[in-house]
Amino acid sequence: MLSAVERGQSGISLLNLFKLADALDTTVPELQALYKKRRHRLVRRAERPRYVAEDELLIIENLIAEPSALVAQQVQIAPGRERKAAYTHPGEELIHVVAGQLNWWIDEHEHYTLEAGDSLHLTSSQAHRWRNEGETPAVLLRIILPPADAASDGPNGRCKGRRVVSITEESAADLYPHFDDFL
Repeated sequence: MLSAVERGQSGISLLNLFKLADALDTTVPELQALYKKRRHRLVRRAERPRYVAEDELLIIENLIAEPSALVAQQVQIAPGRERKAAYTHPGEELIHVVAGQLNWWIDEHEHYTLEAGDSLHLTSSQAHRWRNEGETPAVLLRIILPPADAASDGPNGRCKGRRVVSITEESAADLYPHFDDFL
């Protein structure tokens, strides 16, 4: 199957893409050929690494396209899309709503309705989930910083600690690099 994907004769599910990156001890952007050819301090809108969920109701664009402990993403969530099961990952997370609205739960007892201009900061080890109950797509700026002890350089000068440790069908579709968060 992998050789068919490499030859462009087959696609790969997001789940399998994340499993492949995990097995190779790398990240999804690092699997892309252009990623390794140059530094990416400036990422133009048209050049952002983009990940689209199979249902096309969630789009994640990386705003940093070079190895970094910091993860910054623009996320677009269609109306009705939700992360049903709460999840956790190491580090801290900042969500800033650029457009639309999003409901966010932390540890199932904290609920927030975020609107354009609102920001929410959380420790990502707290179980969290979200749902777009609005009538328009929610557009978010999402920033993730792994714990300080996980941010040291790993192999190939890449930062450790920014990938989901255990990738499941439920989690891989929603996060990149913690893709489960947004699919």
